Order: sequence, then structure tokens, then C-alpha cells
Amino acid sequence: MNKLILAAITIKSIISIFITYLILFNGNAGSLIHYIGNFLVAGNYIIGLVSLVNITLLYIVMVYSLTFNNKLLKNLKYFLLIPDIVLVMINLVLGIYIGAVHNHMPLADAQSKFIILACGSAFVYYVISTILMLFISKTENNIENISNTELKINNNPLSFSGKIGRKAYFITKFLIFAICLMIYIISSTYKNTELLIFSLAFSRFIFFTFSLFAANKRLQDIKWNPLFLIIWAVPFLGLSIGIPLFFVKTKSLSK
Repeated sequence: MNKLILAAITIKSIISIFITYLILFNGNAGSLIHYIGNFLVAGNYIIGLVSLVNITLLYIVMVYSLTFNNKLLKNLKYFLLIPDIVLVMINLVLGIYIGAVHNHMPLADAQSKFIILACGSAFVYYVISTILMLFISKTENNIENISNTELKINNNPLSFSGKIGRKAYFITKFLIFAICLMIYIISSTYKNTELLIFSLAFSRFIFFTFSLFAANKRLQDIKWNPLFLIIWAVPFLGLSIGIPLFFVKTKSLSK
């Protein structure tokens, strides 16, 4: 590992730890993080937690996709993944504890505040790490030859390696939609608003999680850049990526 990459990783770590320090001891990490967190939470802490899990899942899949054929990044991925996710959990759990116990905030206020900060900080951590991985992939030539067995179509939408064909992708999406629709119909029969909100959030989580893994493997099947997952995850804009996944044919492994 050259000195430039080591310096980039060190700077990234310092920035992440400093943001966590500001969140825990100041209860504020700047307007950018607060704005992003507010957007992800959308005024409801349940939606905020689901959004936090969603962007974390997206980040994990992105890391595995970007590091799949790079020796150096394969060795570094856990040094990026684990600290980022741990810091986010610290911002969330320890932040709520400090706010409620030491700063004597009402529990609901502490939850609202630190879920927003955890979501905003997670987004910033993950974006910085993704940029760092792209930087390393461009500066280090450590590409491995990927065998056909590693990239074979296994039609398992939940695994990191392999690919998924158009038919299997369509079936996966249809089953996800049917499950979410069933959850919504069952929950809508109850007048409890909180139950309905939780059910809708849970349905969204199921839909996003399974769809994310399926989309990642479909992108491998058609040989599109894994960074398209970022666009895919954006509401409405993601249709520009999601719809072609149903129609683009499998790309041959032969050169």
C-alpha cells in the first residue's frame, strides 16, 4: 500500500471520528449532516430507522461490488465497513443515551435528534468511503481475472457473488411486491395509525433489501457499473435504472 493511499485512509478516519465527537459532545455536527438526516427521517423516527438500515445495506453491497475484482480493496473492505457501521451505531445508541440520561432530554426528543444525526452521519461516512474506494481503484492496478465459475448465473438474489438472469429477477421482484402488498392489506384493516406506519415502513424495508441484492446481481449479469446502485436507490430517479434491468439481455463472459 503506497503512502498516498495510507494518508487518504487516515484522513478519512480522522474526519469520521471528528464527526462522531461533535455528535456525542455537541449534539450537532453541522447543517449538512442535519439537513441530510432530516431528509432521510422524513418526520418519523420509524421511517428514519428504516432509512438508516437501507442506506447501510446499500453501502455494504456497494463495497462488495466495488471490491470484488481488486486485490487491495478486498483486503481493505473490512477496515472501511466495520468502523463506519460501528461509528453510526455509536452515534445512534450512545447519542440517545447521552441525550436522555446525561443531558436530561425527554426520551422522544433524544430519539428524534440522534436518529437524524445518525442518518446524516451515516450518509457522509459512506459517501467518503465510496469515494476513497474509487480513488484506490484508480491508483492501484490490482485487478484479478474473474473465472466463469465465480460469475456464473446462480439466480440467487441474496448472495454477493454470481449473477441473476432476467426471468429470475422478474420473479424475485414480483414476489417482493406480493409480500409487501399483503402486509399493507392486513395492516390497513387496523385503525391503529402507529401499526399502519410501522407495517408500511417494514414493507418498504423488505422491498428495498431484497430488491437491492437482486439489482446488484442483475447489474453484474449485464455488466453495468455497480455505482448505478446509487441511482437505483433514489425514489423515481431509480426507475431509469430499475426498468432496464427487466429487459437488458445477459452479457457474455467471452471477450
